[in-house]
Amino acid sequence: MAILLRQCDNNTLIVGRQRIVVPNAYVVDVFPAIHQQLLASNPPVAPALANEVRRHAAEQGYIFVGPVAVDLHPALSDMTVGFRIHSRVSPAGGCPSA
Repeated sequence: MAILLRQCDNNTLIVGRQRIVVPNAYVVDVFPAIHQQLLASNPPVAPALANEVRRHAAEQGYIFVGPVAVDLHPALSDMTVGFRIHSRVSPAGGCPSA
């Protein structure tokens, strides 16, 4: 989870005095076996991660331009790390494609 919050921190955009916009659409690529486990977990992982991003942003004084969304995707077979995160600012709140 810390890397997701770091992704938020590392992609800030200062748009005015005390107005710092951060990504609101996140995709987390994970190994396919882990992806299946995460999809089957109860409570669901993606909404919990989105809640943590919202909490972190509130603590830091960040703002979003749309709803926060975290989407979990199975990684391609060429991925050598446990997970990879993509993010973007999306007024519609849609997740970026992997």
